[in-house]
Amino acid sequence: MSFNTDSDIPSKLSEAKASPSPHRSPSSSSTSKASHRQSFTEGFRNPPPSPRHRHPSLAQAAIQDLLIHPPSTNKHQDPKFVGREWRDITLGELISAEDVSWIEIGGSVEEATLMLLQSSTGVVLVRDEASATSPTFCFDYNDLNAYLLTVVGVSRPESDQATLFHDIMTKAQGGARISLREIQTLCSREAIVKLNSDVNLAQGIEKLGSGIHRILVTEPAGNVIGIISQLRMVEFFWNEGINFPTIDRLNPVSLQELGIGLRPIISVQ
Repeated sequence: MSFNTDSDIPSKLSEAKASPSPHRSPSSSSTSKASHRQSFTEGFRNPPPSPRHRHPSLAQAAIQDLLIHPPSTNKHQDPKFVGREWRDITLGELISAEDVSWIEIGGSVEEATLMLLQSSTGVVLVRDEASATSPTFCFDYNDLNAYLLTVVGVSRPESDQATLFHDIMTKAQGGARISLREIQTLCSREAIVKLNSDVNLAQGIEKLGSGIHRILVTEPAGNVIGIISQLRMVEFFWNEGINFPTIDRLNPVSLQELGIGLRPIISVQ
């Protein structure tokens, strides 16, 4: 057995200093991380998109694409309107018996809403009784919105109607049946305009241009046989404009060239 003496210690220390320390090479993983690590300032070179930034939805993208690349005019001329002047076409040629939906004033708001959702003209005619041929008022989406706002307590009625609005809200929230008669005062008071089926489009457009949303088309006996709305009129000229050169030439023209919206706006506070 040998023992280290004090004289051996200095020699061992000198050997330790002389021998190089073992070399440690960085691992491939740490090297990769270091090469991909971004500095604090580099992180702000490509900031993330703002949360307010929204990509256009499919519908918005489709509309934008339609405006930028309008479809080519490949519509076929309707023999019914070929060679005719659009002003001579009558309202009766644009209507359908399926456009008219009737409901009695004693019917419920729920029934009227279901009929409204299925209506192609966006309106339901309300009459006093089943045998009546003239509507008392019209029920449309504006009236439905007014009713819903009353039910949820958002409407601000006049002082003389506060009790009525409160009663409707209470009954509706309690699940009670509410008739159209009860909400008649909530519905819009737009005048009911009737025109005979042999009236031409020029007169119909003049009425719609005065702010009326729809025209009830009647037969000579006075019965309502169809409805012409603003949307129906626009759809007609969009689909059948190829039959009328004077109208078809206006489609690619800008609003500025047509002089629409160029008048100064007057506001009063």
